[in-house]
Amino acid sequence: MLDPMRISRQLLIIVFVYFLIRLPWLFSVPMAEAPDEFSHYWVLRFVAEHMRLPSAPEVAAGGPSGVYGSLPQLGYVPHVLVCKIAPIGDLSLVGRFGSILAGLVTVVAAYFIGAEIFEAGILALSLPLILLFHPQLVFVNSYSNSDSTTCALTAVILYICVRVLKRGVTMRQTILLAFLLGWTVLTKYSGIAILPAALLALLCAFFVHQISLARIIQYLSLFAGTFAITCGWWFAHSMQEFHGDVLGTRTMRETWARTYNRPLEFHLPVSHVIKDKIFWSTVHDSYWGVFGYMTRFLPGQVYYSYLGYLIAAIAGGVKLIIEKLSTLKRDSSDLLVHRQKLATPAIWLTFALCCFINIAAMVVGASMNLGGAQGRYLLPSEVALIALIVGGLSRLGKFGKCAVISLVVFNAAVCIGAFFMLMNTKLPASTQGYGFTTRLY
Repeated sequence: MLDPMRISRQLLIIVFVYFLIRLPWLFSVPMAEAPDEFSHYWVLRFVAEHMRLPSAPEVAAGGPSGVYGSLPQLGYVPHVLVCKIAPIGDLSLVGRFGSILAGLVTVVAAYFIGAEIFEAGILALSLPLILLFHPQLVFVNSYSNSDSTTCALTAVILYICVRVLKRGVTMRQTILLAFLLGWTVLTKYSGIAILPAALLALLCAFFVHQISLARIIQYLSLFAGTFAITCGWWFAHSMQEFHGDVLGTRTMRETWARTYNRPLEFHLPVSHVIKDKIFWSTVHDSYWGVFGYMTRFLPGQVYYSYLGYLIAAIAGGVKLIIEKLSTLKRDSSDLLVHRQKLATPAIWLTFALCCFINIAAMVVGASMNLGGAQGRYLLPSEVALIALIVGGLSRLGKFGKCAVISLVVFNAAVCIGAFFMLMNTKLPASTQGYGFTTRLY
Protein backbone atom coordinates (compact mmCIF):
# COMPACT_ATOMS: atom_id res chain seq x y z
CA MET A 1 0.00 0.00 0.00
CA LEU A 2 1.15 3.53 -0.69
CA ASP A 3 1.20 6.49 1.64
CA PRO A 4 -1.37 9.26 0.94
CA MET A 5 1.22 11.82 -0.18
CA ARG A 6 2.71 9.45 -2.73
CA ILE A 7 -0.75 8.47 -3.97
CA SER A 8 -1.68 12.12 -4.49
CA ARG A 9 1.53 12.85 -6.38
CA GLN A 10 1.24 9.81 -8.63
CA LEU A 11 -2.44 10.41 -9.34
CA LEU A 12 -1.79 14.04 -10.21
CA ILE A 13 0.81 13.00 -12.77
CA ILE A 14 -1.46 10.28 -14.18
CA VAL A 15 -4.38 12.70 -14.55
CA PHE A 16 -2.16 15.28 -16.27
CA VAL A 17 -0.77 12.73 -18.73
CA TYR A 18 -4.27 11.33 -19.27
CA PHE A 19 -5.61 14.62 -20.59
CA LEU A 20 -2.35 15.34 -22.43
CA ILE A 21 -2.79 12.12 -24.40
CA ARG A 22 -6.55 12.11 -24.97
CA LEU A 23 -7.44 15.74 -25.69
CA PRO A 24 -5.61 15.82 -29.06
CA TRP A 25 -7.59 12.72 -30.08
CA LEU A 26 -10.87 14.26 -28.92
CA PHE A 27 -10.38 17.36 -31.07
CA SER A 28 -8.98 15.49 -34.08
CA VAL A 29 -11.16 12.43 -34.70
CA PRO A 30 -13.89 13.23 -37.26
CA MET A 31 -17.37 12.02 -36.42
CA ALA A 32 -17.40 10.12 -39.71
CA GLU A 33 -14.40 8.10 -38.45
CA ALA A 34 -15.82 7.42 -34.95
CA PRO A 35 -17.77 4.12 -34.97
CA ASP A 36 -21.52 4.74 -34.61
CA GLU A 37 -21.01 8.19 -33.06
CA PHE A 38 -23.92 9.48 -35.13
CA SER A 39 -26.22 7.02 -33.35
CA HIS A 40 -24.67 7.62 -29.92
CA TYR A 41 -24.96 11.37 -30.44
CA TRP A 42 -28.64 11.10 -31.39
CA VAL A 43 -29.45 9.49 -28.03
CA LEU A 44 -27.36 11.78 -25.83
CA ARG A 45 -28.63 14.88 -27.61
CA PHE A 46 -32.26 13.78 -27.23
CA VAL A 47 -31.83 13.07 -23.52
CA ALA A 48 -29.85 16.30 -22.97
CA GLU A 49 -32.48 18.43 -24.72
CA HIS A 50 -35.63 16.72 -23.38
CA MET A 51 -34.36 15.25 -20.08
CA ARG A 52 -36.34 12.06 -20.65
CA LEU A 53 -36.06 8.83 -22.60
CA PRO A 54 -37.20 8.76 -26.24
CA SER A 55 -40.56 7.18 -27.05
CA ALA A 56 -41.11 4.49 -29.68
CA PRO A 57 -42.46 6.96 -32.31
CA GLU A 58 -39.51 9.30 -31.68
CA VAL A 59 -37.03 6.45 -32.09
CA ALA A 60 -38.74 5.42 -35.34
CA ALA A 61 -38.66 9.03 -36.57
CA GLY A 62 -34.93 9.15 -35.83
CA GLY A 63 -34.28 6.68 -38.64
CA PRO A 64 -30.72 5.34 -38.94
CA SER A 65 -29.40 7.86 -36.40
CA GLY A 66 -31.93 6.68 -33.80
CA VAL A 67 -30.97 3.02 -34.07
CA TYR A 68 -29.69 2.97 -30.45
CA GLY A 69 -32.73 4.83 -29.11
CA SER A 70 -34.45 1.66 -27.89
CA LEU A 71 -31.39 0.34 -26.05
CA PRO A 72 -30.46 1.28 -22.46
CA GLN A 73 -29.54 4.96 -22.37
CA LEU A 74 -27.83 5.33 -18.99
CA GLY A 75 -24.43 4.96 -20.61
CA TYR A 76 -24.82 8.57 -21.69
CA VAL A 77 -25.22 9.99 -18.19
CA PRO A 78 -21.67 11.49 -18.15
CA HIS A 79 -22.22 13.03 -21.59
CA VAL A 80 -25.56 14.57 -20.64
CA LEU A 81 -24.12 15.93 -17.38
CA VAL A 82 -21.26 17.59 -19.27
CA CYS A 83 -23.71 19.12 -21.76
CA LYS A 84 -25.80 20.50 -18.89
CA ILE A 85 -22.90 21.74 -16.78
CA ALA A 86 -21.06 23.34 -19.71
CA PRO A 87 -23.67 24.13 -22.41
CA ILE A 88 -21.15 25.83 -24.67
CA GLY A 89 -20.56 25.21 -28.35
CA ASP A 90 -21.67 22.24 -30.40
CA LEU A 91 -23.14 19.39 -28.33
CA SER A 92 -21.47 16.90 -30.66
CA LEU A 93 -18.12 18.17 -29.39
CA VAL A 94 -19.07 18.97 -25.79
CA GLY A 95 -20.64 15.54 -25.36
CA ARG A 96 -17.32 13.89 -26.11
CA PHE A 97 -16.00 15.12 -22.77
CA GLY A 98 -18.40 12.66 -21.14
CA SER A 99 -16.37 9.81 -22.64
CA ILE A 100 -13.07 11.36 -21.65
CA LEU A 101 -14.23 11.80 -18.04
CA ALA A 102 -15.52 8.22 -17.92
CA GLY A 103 -12.14 7.07 -19.20
CA LEU A 104 -10.44 8.96 -16.39
CA VAL A 105 -12.53 7.00 -13.86
CA THR A 106 -11.31 3.78 -15.50
CA VAL A 107 -7.64 4.73 -15.21
CA VAL A 108 -7.97 5.96 -11.61
CA ALA A 109 -9.80 2.77 -10.59
CA ALA A 110 -7.03 0.77 -12.27
CA TYR A 111 -4.47 2.70 -10.22
CA PHE A 112 -6.09 1.65 -6.94
CA ILE A 113 -6.63 -1.92 -8.13
CA GLY A 114 -2.95 -2.14 -9.05
CA ALA A 115 -1.99 -0.91 -5.59
CA GLU A 116 -4.14 -3.65 -4.03
CA ILE A 117 -3.07 -6.66 -6.10
CA PHE A 118 0.59 -5.92 -6.88
CA GLU A 119 3.56 -4.90 -4.80
CA ALA A 120 4.24 -1.17 -4.76
CA GLY A 121 6.44 -0.10 -7.63
CA ILE A 122 6.38 -0.69 -11.37
CA LEU A 123 3.99 -3.66 -11.17
CA ALA A 124 1.38 -1.63 -9.32
CA LEU A 125 1.81 1.35 -11.64
CA SER A 126 1.92 -0.74 -14.81
CA LEU A 127 -1.83 -1.39 -14.70
CA PRO A 128 -2.93 2.28 -14.93
CA LEU A 129 0.01 3.13 -17.22
CA ILE A 130 -1.01 0.52 -19.80
CA LEU A 131 -4.60 1.78 -19.71
CA LEU A 132 -3.32 5.33 -19.94
CA PHE A 133 -1.75 4.59 -23.33
CA HIS A 134 -3.88 1.67 -24.57
CA PRO A 135 -4.45 2.85 -28.19
CA GLN A 136 -7.96 1.44 -28.62
CA LEU A 137 -9.11 2.74 -25.23
CA VAL A 138 -7.68 6.17 -26.02
CA PHE A 139 -9.62 6.16 -29.30
CA VAL A 140 -12.89 5.06 -27.65
CA ASN A 141 -12.49 7.71 -24.94
CA SER A 142 -12.17 10.41 -27.61
CA TYR A 143 -15.72 10.32 -29.00
CA SER A 144 -19.27 10.01 -27.67
CA ASN A 145 -20.27 6.43 -26.85
CA SER A 146 -21.65 4.28 -24.08
CA ASP A 147 -18.63 1.92 -24.10
CA SER A 148 -16.53 4.38 -22.07
CA THR A 149 -19.15 4.51 -19.31
CA THR A 150 -19.48 0.73 -19.21
CA CYS A 151 -15.70 0.38 -18.94
CA ALA A 152 -15.56 2.93 -16.11
CA LEU A 153 -18.33 1.28 -14.10
CA THR A 154 -16.87 -2.21 -14.45
CA ALA A 155 -13.48 -0.89 -13.32
CA VAL A 156 -15.02 0.58 -10.16
CA ILE A 157 -16.98 -2.63 -9.58
CA LEU A 158 -13.79 -4.69 -9.82
CA TYR A 159 -12.13 -2.40 -7.29
CA ILE A 160 -15.01 -2.96 -4.86
CA CYS A 161 -14.72 -6.71 -5.46
CA VAL A 162 -11.02 -6.59 -4.59
CA ARG A 163 -11.81 -4.62 -1.43
CA VAL A 164 -14.52 -6.98 -0.17
CA LEU A 165 -12.34 -10.02 -0.84
CA LYS A 166 -9.40 -8.57 1.07
CA ARG A 167 -11.21 -6.74 3.87
CA GLY A 168 -14.69 -8.21 4.13
CA VAL A 169 -18.24 -7.27 3.16
CA THR A 170 -20.20 -4.32 4.55
CA MET A 171 -23.77 -3.16 4.02
CA ARG A 172 -22.59 0.01 2.30
CA GLN A 173 -20.38 -1.91 -0.13
CA THR A 174 -23.20 -4.36 -0.89
CA ILE A 175 -25.60 -1.54 -1.75
CA LEU A 176 -22.98 0.30 -3.81
CA LEU A 177 -21.99 -2.87 -5.67
CA ALA A 178 -25.62 -3.71 -6.54
CA PHE A 179 -26.33 -0.13 -7.62
CA LEU A 180 -23.28 0.02 -9.90
CA LEU A 181 -24.12 -3.38 -11.40
CA GLY A 182 -27.67 -2.22 -12.11
CA TRP A 183 -26.35 0.94 -13.72
CA THR A 184 -23.85 -1.05 -15.79
CA VAL A 185 -26.64 -3.23 -17.19
CA LEU A 186 -28.34 -0.03 -18.37
CA THR A 187 -25.26 1.26 -20.19
CA LYS A 188 -24.46 -1.51 -22.65
CA TYR A 189 -25.42 -5.17 -22.57
CA SER A 190 -21.81 -6.29 -22.97
CA GLY A 191 -21.34 -4.98 -19.44
CA ILE A 192 -23.39 -7.90 -18.10
CA ALA A 193 -20.13 -9.87 -18.16
CA ILE A 194 -19.21 -8.23 -14.87
CA LEU A 195 -22.33 -9.54 -13.10
CA PRO A 196 -21.28 -13.21 -12.66
CA ALA A 197 -17.77 -12.09 -11.69
CA ALA A 198 -19.10 -9.72 -9.03
CA LEU A 199 -21.43 -12.40 -7.65
CA LEU A 200 -18.50 -14.83 -7.48
CA ALA A 201 -16.42 -12.25 -5.61
CA LEU A 202 -19.26 -11.65 -3.16
CA LEU A 203 -19.77 -15.37 -2.48
CA CYS A 204 -16.02 -15.91 -2.08
CA ALA A 205 -15.88 -12.99 0.35
CA PHE A 206 -18.60 -14.65 2.45
CA PHE A 207 -16.48 -17.82 2.63
CA VAL A 208 -13.10 -16.15 3.15
CA HIS A 209 -14.35 -13.93 5.97
CA GLN A 210 -16.61 -16.63 7.49
CA ILE A 211 -19.86 -14.68 7.32
CA SER A 212 -22.78 -16.36 9.09
CA LEU A 213 -25.67 -17.81 7.08
CA ALA A 214 -28.13 -15.29 8.51
CA ARG A 215 -25.82 -12.45 7.56
CA ILE A 216 -25.33 -13.88 4.06
CA ILE A 217 -29.10 -13.99 3.49
CA GLN A 218 -29.33 -10.40 4.66
CA TYR A 219 -26.56 -9.25 2.32
CA LEU A 220 -27.97 -11.14 -0.68
CA SER A 221 -31.49 -9.82 -0.08
CA LEU A 222 -30.15 -6.28 0.11
CA PHE A 223 -28.09 -6.88 -3.02
CA ALA A 224 -31.00 -8.30 -5.03
CA GLY A 225 -33.38 -5.56 -3.93
CA THR A 226 -30.97 -2.74 -4.77
CA PHE A 227 -30.12 -4.28 -8.13
CA ALA A 228 -33.79 -4.75 -9.06
CA ILE A 229 -34.71 -1.20 -8.08
CA THR A 230 -31.76 0.25 -10.00
CA CYS A 231 -32.43 -1.41 -13.36
CA GLY A 232 -35.85 -3.08 -13.18
CA TRP A 233 -37.80 0.10 -13.94
CA TRP A 234 -36.08 0.47 -17.33
CA PHE A 235 -37.06 -3.00 -18.56
CA ALA A 236 -40.65 -2.43 -17.45
CA HIS A 237 -40.62 0.87 -19.34
CA SER A 238 -39.14 -0.76 -22.45
CA MET A 239 -41.69 -3.57 -22.44
CA GLN A 240 -44.53 -1.06 -22.31
CA GLU A 241 -43.06 1.51 -24.72
CA PHE A 242 -41.75 -0.88 -27.37
CA HIS A 243 -44.65 -3.35 -27.40
CA GLY A 244 -43.16 -6.20 -25.41
CA ASP A 245 -39.56 -5.63 -26.48
CA VAL A 246 -38.14 -5.87 -22.96
CA LEU A 247 -34.49 -5.50 -23.96
CA GLY A 248 -35.09 -3.07 -26.82
CA THR A 249 -32.91 -5.22 -29.07
CA ARG A 250 -35.71 -6.33 -31.40
CA THR A 251 -36.55 -2.71 -32.21
CA MET A 252 -32.88 -1.93 -32.70
CA ARG A 253 -32.35 -4.90 -35.02
CA GLU A 254 -35.37 -4.01 -37.15
CA THR A 255 -34.07 -0.48 -37.67
CA TRP A 256 -30.54 -1.74 -38.22
CA ALA A 257 -31.66 -4.37 -40.76
CA ARG A 258 -33.65 -1.82 -42.76
CA THR A 259 -30.86 0.76 -42.68
CA TYR A 260 -28.01 -1.53 -43.72
CA ASN A 261 -30.04 -4.00 -45.80
CA ARG A 262 -29.10 -6.94 -43.59
CA PRO A 263 -31.20 -10.06 -42.86
CA LEU A 264 -33.37 -9.63 -39.78
CA GLU A 265 -33.15 -13.29 -38.86
CA PHE A 266 -29.57 -14.49 -38.78
CA HIS A 267 -27.90 -17.35 -36.99
CA LEU A 268 -24.47 -18.89 -37.30
CA PRO A 269 -23.47 -21.91 -35.20
CA VAL A 270 -21.32 -20.87 -32.25
CA SER A 271 -18.83 -23.57 -33.23
CA HIS A 272 -18.27 -21.82 -36.57
CA VAL A 273 -17.42 -18.57 -34.80
CA ILE A 274 -15.06 -20.34 -32.40
CA LYS A 275 -13.21 -22.00 -35.30
CA ASP A 276 -13.03 -18.81 -37.37
CA LYS A 277 -9.38 -17.69 -37.32
CA ILE A 278 -10.21 -14.36 -38.95
CA PHE A 279 -12.70 -13.64 -36.16
CA TRP A 280 -10.09 -14.11 -33.44
CA SER A 281 -7.42 -12.26 -35.37
CA THR A 282 -9.76 -9.31 -35.82
CA VAL A 283 -10.76 -9.34 -32.15
CA HIS A 284 -7.12 -9.35 -31.07
CA ASP A 285 -6.03 -6.59 -33.43
CA SER A 286 -9.03 -4.34 -32.79
CA TYR A 287 -8.66 -4.78 -29.02
CA TRP A 288 -5.23 -3.20 -29.15
CA GLY A 289 -5.89 -0.65 -31.87
CA VAL A 290 -7.89 -0.56 -35.10
CA PHE A 291 -9.35 2.86 -35.82
CA GLY A 292 -12.08 4.44 -37.90
CA TYR A 293 -14.79 1.99 -38.87
CA MET A 294 -12.34 -0.90 -38.47
CA THR A 295 -10.45 0.48 -41.47
CA ARG A 296 -7.32 2.15 -40.01
CA PHE A 297 -4.77 -0.47 -39.03
CA LEU A 298 -1.42 -0.26 -37.31
CA PRO A 299 1.60 -1.96 -38.90
CA GLY A 300 1.36 -5.75 -38.70
CA GLN A 301 4.50 -5.99 -36.56
CA VAL A 302 2.69 -4.10 -33.79
CA TYR A 303 -0.06 -6.70 -33.54
CA TYR A 304 2.45 -9.55 -33.58
CA SER A 305 4.33 -7.86 -30.74
CA TYR A 306 1.16 -7.54 -28.66
CA LEU A 307 0.41 -11.20 -29.41
CA GLY A 308 3.87 -12.11 -28.18
CA TYR A 309 3.23 -10.35 -24.88
CA LEU A 310 -0.14 -12.11 -24.59
CA ILE A 311 1.38 -15.55 -25.18
CA ALA A 312 4.16 -14.82 -22.68
CA ALA A 313 1.56 -13.71 -20.11
CA ILE A 314 -0.42 -16.92 -20.62
CA ALA A 315 2.78 -18.93 -20.16
CA GLY A 316 3.51 -17.08 -16.93
CA GLY A 317 -0.03 -17.65 -15.69
CA VAL A 318 0.09 -21.37 -16.50
CA LYS A 319 3.44 -21.62 -14.70
CA LEU A 320 1.92 -20.05 -11.58
CA ILE A 321 -1.15 -22.31 -11.68
CA ILE A 322 1.02 -25.43 -11.94
CA GLU A 323 3.13 -24.26 -8.99
CA LYS A 324 0.05 -23.61 -6.86
CA LEU A 325 -1.61 -26.91 -7.76
CA SER A 326 1.55 -28.82 -6.84
CA THR A 327 1.34 -27.46 -3.28
CA LEU A 328 -2.46 -27.51 -2.97
CA LYS A 329 -2.69 -30.91 -1.27
CA ARG A 330 -0.03 -29.95 1.26
CA ASP A 331 -1.56 -26.55 2.05
CA SER A 332 -5.27 -27.43 1.84
CA SER A 333 -5.78 -27.93 5.58
CA ASP A 334 -3.97 -24.68 6.36
CA LEU A 335 -6.08 -22.77 3.82
CA LEU A 336 -9.30 -23.91 5.48
CA VAL A 337 -8.04 -22.58 8.81
CA HIS A 338 -6.53 -19.37 7.46
CA ARG A 339 -9.09 -18.53 4.80
CA GLN A 340 -7.73 -15.02 4.27
CA LYS A 341 -5.03 -16.64 2.13
CA LEU A 342 -7.76 -17.52 -0.37
CA ALA A 343 -8.55 -13.84 -1.02
CA THR A 344 -5.79 -13.40 -3.61
CA PRO A 345 -6.70 -16.50 -5.67
CA ALA A 346 -10.35 -15.39 -5.51
CA ILE A 347 -9.41 -11.97 -6.93
CA TRP A 348 -7.65 -13.54 -9.91
CA LEU A 349 -10.50 -15.99 -10.41
CA THR A 350 -12.92 -13.05 -10.46
CA PHE A 351 -10.83 -11.31 -13.12
CA ALA A 352 -10.57 -14.49 -15.21
CA LEU A 353 -14.32 -15.15 -15.03
CA CYS A 354 -15.09 -11.58 -16.10
CA CYS A 355 -12.87 -11.97 -19.18
CA PHE A 356 -14.25 -15.41 -20.01
CA ILE A 357 -17.91 -14.33 -19.81
CA ASN A 358 -17.14 -11.21 -21.85
CA ILE A 359 -15.46 -13.24 -24.61
CA ALA A 360 -18.18 -15.92 -24.54
CA ALA A 361 -20.90 -13.28 -24.83
CA MET A 362 -19.10 -11.71 -27.78
CA VAL A 363 -18.93 -15.09 -29.54
CA VAL A 364 -22.64 -15.74 -28.96
CA GLY A 365 -23.46 -12.20 -30.11
CA ALA A 366 -21.49 -12.73 -33.31
CA SER A 367 -23.37 -15.96 -33.99
CA MET A 368 -26.67 -14.05 -33.69
CA ASN A 369 -25.46 -11.08 -35.74
CA LEU A 370 -25.74 -8.79 -32.69
CA GLY A 371 -22.14 -7.66 -33.01
CA GLY A 372 -19.04 -8.46 -34.96
CA ALA A 373 -15.43 -9.10 -34.06
CA GLN A 374 -14.69 -5.76 -32.44
CA GLY A 375 -12.18 -5.32 -29.65
CA ARG A 376 -14.13 -2.54 -27.96
CA TYR A 377 -16.70 -5.16 -26.93
CA LEU A 378 -14.03 -6.40 -24.50
CA LEU A 379 -13.83 -3.07 -22.70
CA PRO A 380 -16.11 -4.26 -19.85
CA SER A 381 -13.24 -6.57 -18.85
CA GLU A 382 -10.49 -4.09 -19.79
CA VAL A 383 -9.00 -3.71 -16.30
CA ALA A 384 -9.34 -7.43 -15.54
CA LEU A 385 -7.68 -8.45 -18.80
CA ILE A 386 -4.75 -6.04 -18.48
CA ALA A 387 -4.29 -7.10 -14.84
CA LEU A 388 -4.12 -10.75 -15.92
CA ILE A 389 -1.56 -9.88 -18.60
CA VAL A 390 0.61 -7.95 -16.13
CA GLY A 391 0.24 -10.71 -13.54
CA GLY A 392 1.23 -13.38 -16.05
CA LEU A 393 4.24 -11.46 -17.35
CA SER A 394 5.43 -10.79 -13.80
CA ARG A 395 5.67 -14.56 -13.21
CA LEU A 396 8.30 -15.11 -15.89
CA GLY A 397 11.09 -15.46 -13.35
CA LYS A 398 13.93 -12.97 -13.52
CA PHE A 399 12.59 -11.62 -16.82
CA GLY A 400 9.15 -10.86 -15.39
CA LYS A 401 9.63 -7.27 -14.31
CA CYS A 402 11.55 -6.42 -17.48
CA ALA A 403 8.73 -7.88 -19.58
CA VAL A 404 6.18 -5.69 -17.80
CA ILE A 405 8.31 -2.56 -18.20
CA SER A 406 8.87 -3.28 -21.88
CA LEU A 407 5.10 -3.67 -22.43
CA VAL A 408 4.45 -0.32 -20.73
CA VAL A 409 7.06 1.41 -22.91
CA PHE A 410 6.01 -0.37 -26.11
CA ASN A 411 2.33 0.39 -25.53
CA ALA A 412 3.06 4.10 -24.94
CA ALA A 413 5.17 4.29 -28.10
CA VAL A 414 2.41 2.65 -30.16
CA CYS A 415 -0.20 5.06 -28.79
CA ILE A 416 1.84 8.15 -29.64
CA GLY A 417 2.83 6.73 -33.02
CA ALA A 418 -0.78 5.86 -33.84
CA PHE A 419 -1.89 9.45 -33.31
CA PHE A 420 0.67 10.85 -35.75
CA MET A 421 -0.06 8.07 -38.22
CA LEU A 422 -3.78 8.89 -38.17
CA MET A 423 -3.15 12.62 -38.43
CA ASN A 424 -1.42 11.97 -41.74
CA THR A 425 -4.16 9.67 -43.05
CA LYS A 426 -5.87 10.91 -46.20
CA LEU A 427 -9.65 10.77 -45.94
CA PRO A 428 -12.26 11.11 -48.70
CA ALA A 429 -13.44 14.68 -49.23
CA SER A 430 -16.97 13.65 -48.22
CA THR A 431 -15.84 12.94 -44.65
CA GLN A 432 -13.73 16.02 -44.02
CA GLY A 433 -16.68 18.19 -43.12
CA TYR A 434 -17.42 16.08 -40.07
CA GLY A 435 -14.13 16.78 -38.33
CA PHE A 436 -13.51 19.35 -35.64
CA THR A 437 -10.21 20.58 -37.05
CA THR A 438 -8.88 21.62 -40.42
CA ARG A 439 -6.70 18.51 -40.51
CA LEU A 440 -7.74 15.53 -42.59
CA TYR A 441 -7.90 13.34 -39.51
